[in-house]
Amino acid sequence: MLNALRKSATGWVAKIFLGLLILSFMVWGIADIFGGYGDQSIAKVGDTEISITAFQSAYQRELSTMGDRLGRQLTTDEARALGVDRRVLGRLLTSAALANHARDLNLSVSDEYIAKKIITESSFQDAFGRFSRERYNNILNYSGLTESNYVSERHRALVRVQLNETIKGDLDVPKTLTKAFTQFHGSKRVVEYVTLPEFKIEEIQAPSEVVLRKYFSENEHQFTKPELRAITLLQIEPADLTKNIEVLEEDIEVEYAARRDQYETPEQRSIDQILFNSADEAEAAYTKIKLGANFIQIALEAGYSASDIDLGVVEKSDIIDQQIAKAAFSLGEGKISEPVMGALGVALVRVKSIIPSTVRSFASAHNEIRERLALELAEDEVLNLFDSVEDARAGNSSLHEIAAQLDLTKIRINAIDRLGRDANNDAVAVFPMSPQFLRDVFESDIGVENNASETNSGGFVWFDVTGITAPELKTFESVHKEVMKSWQEKEITTYQINKANLLVEDGSSGITIKDIAEELSTISAISDPFTRRTPTTPFAPSLVEAAFSVPVGTFLTGPGRNEGERIVLVLRKIQVADALSESEIDMLEKDARFIISNDLYGQYVSGLQAREGVTINEAALSALFGNAS
Repeated sequence: MLNALRKSATGWVAKIFLGLLILSFMVWGIADIFGGYGDQSIAKVGDTEISITAFQSAYQRELSTMGDRLGRQLTTDEARALGVDRRVLGRLLTSAALANHARDLNLSVSDEYIAKKIITESSFQDAFGRFSRERYNNILNYSGLTESNYVSERHRALVRVQLNETIKGDLDVPKTLTKAFTQFHGSKRVVEYVTLPEFKIEEIQAPSEVVLRKYFSENEHQFTKPELRAITLLQIEPADLTKNIEVLEEDIEVEYAARRDQYETPEQRSIDQILFNSADEAEAAYTKIKLGANFIQIALEAGYSASDIDLGVVEKSDIIDQQIAKAAFSLGEGKISEPVMGALGVALVRVKSIIPSTVRSFASAHNEIRERLALELAEDEVLNLFDSVEDARAGNSSLHEIAAQLDLTKIRINAIDRLGRDANNDAVAVFPMSPQFLRDVFESDIGVENNASETNSGGFVWFDVTGITAPELKTFESVHKEVMKSWQEKEITTYQINKANLLVEDGSSGITIKDIAEELSTISAISDPFTRRTPTTPFAPSLVEAAFSVPVGTFLTGPGRNEGERIVLVLRKIQVADALSESEIDMLEKDARFIISNDLYGQYVSGLQAREGVTINEAALSALFGNAS
């Protein structure tokens, strides 16, 4: 049973669930996890219950995703402060309401559409992008799904997507809203500013031992050695197995013949094109060329330069106008076409040079094809080895014993922290470690049997924790220099902020920005007009935003774009937005359409929930997270 559970949680299973739930994760939260859980529910929408188990699973998934972004695991208190529990619950309530509504509307999709989705699912394709029935069956078997169950699941997911697209629809953006967006994003500010000179560490009075020790005790987390773990790894990768895989010569030949177009470089031509407004103009020009006129001279008379008429070295498929392409690739080298009626006018085409098509030989492609076929076969061998390792583990064999039995490489890491660094703070570069893998390592313990993790390249890795070194606060004496440096940096930052605030008060009292610059023994500067989104300003985003929320003449302070900079400025001018280009308007309308559609979507879901009724088990939430939730 343990072995079967492991198979259901790792390997190709991850890919099958990605195929099943990719849309529901992005749009609905969690798909088809409602109902059938008995009385242990955390919320209810209409008659559909959301189980505590389903909620916990979604909650842990959200923590994992946030941990990947932050590079560390969130603590329980941090997750509470960010409202992760309520956000996850809200997503599940939305999913339940929409699933109920889709069922009530009897929404459906055709069998042909579902079949097309399945055969184009990348998880079911071989190394050459073809649907593989064998792989399809293997994945379903490993995930414990029958084909009928899988098809039904895809049907439900696609129906929910259909409903979501109908709700959001294709909206027209009101011109008033586009104008408001234009003014908001396109208005500009001009400021005069000074950057505070860098404050020297030497100017800070050295702290007493008492002050340093107090700072040390208040910031112990900065001076604590992280928890370290010793682990043993066992890893298998398809690429490591290809050298022992036998690929038949006839299979290589068949694959080369089937994919011959991939080894062919199409013919290319260097082409000039002169475009005329009418057939008469083109015919007159062609007559001149037949009488000896130079092609470039004709182009100059038509108002084109040599670079204007040069289409470059192109393949036939690169030329969008099919009539021009046909003419250009039917001429001999150095030849000029008769007038050709194209989509944009009448053209004369000249072929300057021809690069013939080439076909890469079977001999040159042989090893490449062999490696790809071997890699495809090795993926199946990896699954067989996975079974062998799991069977051995079910028989209580250690990773050390399994490595010897199956002739696999065992890796020993003596010390690693939660960020993948060793005891010397250097990166452990045995293999690319994901944040999730490191979390699994630090959630385990000595003697605990852990599930295998799938690698990005389709392999598997197992680990055992063999040693744990607890976090340890360094002695004050051993980090005296680091404590001093940290204290000094904090003092410099505090001094700059206080000094800048005083200068802002002076400016508000009538002192000019030039007076402030003179006091600082520097000079002021006037900025170029900038918008909220201008990335080249010398100001941090928070100071840019502040400049757009005050009237002309207001003094402000904030950080500069470079670390440690502090800026004092006065707002000099407000400029209305310039007229936008068509592409910029399209972009703004796209943003506005996104906002409106999401607003409509939210209102629609709220209406469904209000109609069906939503009940939240606050007692269950409190039991899981405490009253702070």
